[in-house]
Amino acid sequence: MATTSPDGGLDTGDSFGNYETICAIGEGGMGIVYLAEQIHPLHREVALKVLKPGMESAAIWRRFESERQALALMQHPNIATLHDAGTSAKGRPYFVMEYVDGLPITAACDQRCSTIAERLALFAEVCRAVEYAHRKRRGPSQSQASQCRGHRA
Repeated sequence: MATTSPDGGLDTGDSFGNYETICAIGEGGMGIVYLAEQIHPLHREVALKVLKPGMESAAIWRRFESERQALALMQHPNIATLHDAGTSAKGRPYFVMEYVDGLPITAACDQRCSTIAERLALFAEVCRAVEYAHRKRRGPSQSQASQCRGHRA
């Protein structure tokens, strides 16, 4: 169970420069995404993705680095913007993205009682964002649908 750090953020056992983690909001095969707050020089909520502890293989590090470099090259209205990248106090790479608050796409559609046509139109938008991401990526391509902006509920 996560605890609170002395500065009020989530205690991950690590520190990430000008960012305080608030809570975990997602997890994949190689990384954990936190809702975080940038505390200097600006104050804003962000999404911070960090390589999981124990993922020290060179292949995993290269894949993570490839993902953050690819995200840095993307400028698309439906893909979260990369703000920053770095290495934690414990030596784990991380990157900081725009935080987009909202429900998962299926829950947002359910809440709005979206028709099949509306769901398909939204799905087509996501497909265009994923296709854009695949075109922009260098090296192995494995786009993350979680980095596509959904519609806010």
